[in-house]
Amino acid sequence: MKKLVLSLSFVCYLFTLSAQTQGPNSPSASTEAAAACLACPGSDWLNYANVYANDNVNVTNQMNSFPNCFQSSCYYTKDLEVSSFGFSIPALATIDGIMVEIKKSNTSGAATSPVRDSVVRLMTSVGTLVGLNKALTTQWSSASIYYTYGGATDLWGSTWLPSDINSTGFGVAFKARNTSPNAQIANVDHIRITIYYTNTSIGINEMQSQSSGIVVFPNPSSSTVTVISSDESIESITVFDILGNKIMKNQYVAGVSNHELDMKDVAKGIYFVQVKTKNGTTIKKFIRE
Repeated sequence: MKKLVLSLSFVCYLFTLSAQTQGPNSPSASTEAAAACLACPGSDWLNYANVYANDNVNVTNQMNSFPNCFQSSCYYTKDLEVSSFGFSIPALATIDGIMVEIKKSNTSGAATSPVRDSVVRLMTSVGTLVGLNKALTTQWSSASIYYTYGGATDLWGSTWLPSDINSTGFGVAFKARNTSPNAQIANVDHIRITIYYTNTSIGINEMQSQSSGIVVFPNPSSSTVTVISSDESIESITVFDILGNKIMKNQYVAGVSNHELDMKDVAKGIYFVQVKTKNGTTIKKFIRE
């Protein structure tokens, strides 16, 4: 019995702390914002909704030669702000890292010191910048390629909740500058974000409060699985893979305690069947053979 309890505890720990990713996701909203200086707001981005897809259709910005500014035309750009990335990180997850990739190019090409980053920062809501500026010091390539900012363990000098990431206001603010004595064109084709997180959506307390009246059989199985609750009705059944990804969820009418799950189209492997009743939650390990 002690060996069985230890095994279940280990499975619980592995399942609860599984590292996962979402993305790369693309934005579905964009705008631009001027610099704090009203007399020198920066040059305008043209067609900035083009940043939504990797399709070689660019957002462009015509910048004056360095260091010239006249009204809204300047040697640097306004902030290009993109948001609504459509993430759905579990509410109890821990955010481990954020990676931003920006596909960009400089096509007007001065011989030396052309276009460079000025600002690459995350937003918690549109216009509200947080954390570190991850702008690179390298010159942009004349070829349209992705540049990477942050990574799997990089939180950009800030702390993040799943609700921050899932918000439609979460996104990136991006700004470029021209360090050349010639006018330059900055192009941005696509911006995308990947989120790295640890899944804690099914907790240890839930695993420890299992009902002895829940049975999943046959186990292993290659087709249909029956879930029975001997002493209480089932409210919902959710199936997760070994990484904590939800692959199936069924809601039920109260009063029913016997249900079948069709697992024929599910890949072979280890799964966890989460059964919710009015008295709590039970998780059973299941093997699809």
